[in-house]
Amino acid sequence: MKLNFNDIASEEDAVCKALKQGVTSTRQQIYSQPKNAGYGLYAMLQILKMTDGRFVIISNDTLLRYENKRFNIRQLETPWKGVVVAFEFYEANINCNMDYFKKNYLWNIEEEDDDFF
Repeated sequence: MKLNFNDIASEEDAVCKALKQGVTSTRQQIYSQPKNAGYGLYAMLQILKMTDGRFVIISNDTLLRYENKRFNIRQLETPWKGVVVAFEFYEANINCNMDYFKKNYLWNIEEEDDDFF
């Protein structure tokens, strides 16, 4: 888990960092295993990339959109207080099983952990 946010200078930096593997804003252990914290947005992004999906994150004055395998970030004229995450993925486009996904995109280890999903 990475909890150092000293390098965040803008809302855009915060949103982009939140999509990285293992980054979390919580200092509490809310999962049965602490390695699960910080994988939600990262795992979602990997699934969306695999399925040609799309998503939008709105955080305060920043809108980040992932669509057609590209990111687009822009500033909002009217800030939204809080965070909204909306996404769409296509299950029919998934061409791997959960074990492959976990080993290659989440932990990169040979460990079973059915509690994650």
